[in-house]
Amino acid sequence: MKAMAEIEVIGSRSRHKCEALVDTGFTGYLSLNHDIAARLGLELTAIEPTELANGQELDAYVVDGKVSFLGRVSSIPIVLSPSDEALIRTMLLGDCELLIDFPSKQVRIVRKDM
Repeated sequence: MKAMAEIEVIGSRSRHKCEALVDTGFTGYLSLNHDIAARLGLELTAIEPTELANGQELDAYVVDGKVSFLGRVSSIPIVLSPSDEALIRTMLLGDCELLIDFPSKQVRIVRKDM
């Protein structure tokens, strides 16, 4: 069962709506395919050294963008990825509750009042 949520990434040239996989194993806000980021007009702002779970080290390319998620638009750093699947990371869920009902295969994400 995959936990998915709808997001919209907003760039200087256009917008992109997609279903993103909720990935609680990574810090950060969002991972997005580098070709999509280029089409949206998201510009490179940083290159950060990153260590993967298997110990491999690589450089992560980061762009700044806006994302609409659960009724809120936020400016966030977005890590570029060769994967076609967008990943919602733990920092985007920082004020949310993730509910998983395994028997019914239902996933629900709600924003908590802070």
